[in-house]
Amino acid sequence: MRTNFTKKEEYKRRFVLIWSLLVFYVFTFSVSAQNEPMQGTLEQDHKRFIEEGENRTAKVIMETMNREALASNGRFLLKVTVVDESGQMLDGVSVHLRKVTALPMSEKDFKKMGSMENTTSGQKTIEETRIVNSTFQFDIRESCYVKLTFNLNGYYREKIEFRTKLPPEHKERIGLEVEIEDYEDRLNSMKDLSQEYKDRFREDIIKPMKERLKDLPAVSEPEVTENNLHVILERQGKITHLIEYNRGPLEYTTSGKGIVINFDKHPASSLRVIENIDNPKQLPENCVYMIPEKDRDGNIAVVTKFNEKLTEAQKKNIPERWQKYVIPKRVRLVMNAGGGGFIKYTLDPNKKPTRQMKEAPETGYEKEIVIESDDIYE
Repeated sequence: MRTNFTKKEEYKRRFVLIWSLLVFYVFTFSVSAQNEPMQGTLEQDHKRFIEEGENRTAKVIMETMNREALASNGRFLLKVTVVDESGQMLDGVSVHLRKVTALPMSEKDFKKMGSMENTTSGQKTIEETRIVNSTFQFDIRESCYVKLTFNLNGYYREKIEFRTKLPPEHKERIGLEVEIEDYEDRLNSMKDLSQEYKDRFREDIIKPMKERLKDLPAVSEPEVTENNLHVILERQGKITHLIEYNRGPLEYTTSGKGIVINFDKHPASSLRVIENIDNPKQLPENCVYMIPEKDRDGNIAVVTKFNEKLTEAQKKNIPERWQKYVIPKRVRLVMNAGGGGFIKYTLDPNKKPTRQMKEAPETGYEKEIVIESDDIYE
C-alpha cells in the first residue's frame, strides 16, 4: 500500500486545533468562580502535561488513523445483472473480484508516510475470479474497498468499484475516545502532577468530552447496498490497424512558418517544415496543416479560459496563473490530400471515446473544418 501524505497532514491539523483548544480550556479552568488565579504549582503541572502531550502527538495520530481504518471495514451487498448493448442478459461472464481490508498500520510504516517508500502494513488484498450468469449477488464482509472487473470473450472489459464511507459522527467519536484515553493515561502515569490539577482537568476537560460522547452514535459496521446494478458489455468489432501519423504536433507561427504532415512520406518522417503555410505553392500535394485566426495586429488571436472544474479548495492551493489557459480563438484545420477530409464527431461524455465510432462514415468528409476555442478547451 502506498500511503497518502495529505491524510497524515489532515490529522496533524486536527490535533493542532485540539491542542489550541486544550490550552484555552486549561487557562479557563485555571480561574475559579471567584477569579482566583492559577497557583504556581498548577502552572508547572500544566506545562509538564502539555510537553508530554507534544511527545505523544504522533502516537495519538497513528492510533486515531488505525481505529478509523478498522472502522471503515464493512459489508457490501451487491446484486448485479450483466447485459449486452441491446439489453440481452449474458452468461459465462468472468468476474474478477478484488477486495481490500484495512489493517492497523505499524509504527515503522507510519513514519514512512509522505515518502516514496511502499509500506508493508495497512491493508490486506484478496483477489478471486468467478464465472457468473446474467444476474448474481455478492455478499462481501470485512472490506473497505471492492472492485469487480467483468470479462467476456468478444466484449470490452468493464469494471465497477465501491468504497465504504465513515460518517463524520463516527470519526468524531473515535477521535474523542482516543483523546480521552490519552489524557487519562497521562494523568495516571505522570506521578509528579498534583492531585488538584488532575481533578480540575478531569472536571473541566474530560467530563465535557464524555458528555459529548453520549450524544454521538456508536461506531457501527458500514454497509454498501446496491440492489439493481446493470453492467453493460459492449461488443468488440473487427480491429482495423491504422497508420499512425502522430510523430509530432502541427505548428504555425505569426510569420506563416510551421509544420505540416506530408502523407507522401513514411509516418516516421512525415513532418515537414514549411516557410510559409499561407502560400499554397509551398505545400506538399497530400498534407494536413492548420492556420489559426489572427488579430488586427497580425498576431495569433487568443482567448483566456478558466478551469471551471476546480473546487474552491483547489483554487486556494493552485497559483492563479495555473488556473487559466490561453488558447487560440479559432483554428482552421485543412487537408489537401485527394479523397481525404475531416468529420466532426460529438462524443457521448458517458462513454469511452475510443469505443464510440466503430465504423468510418462513407460520406460527409470536409476538406476544411473550423475548430473553435471551446472545442480546443474541451
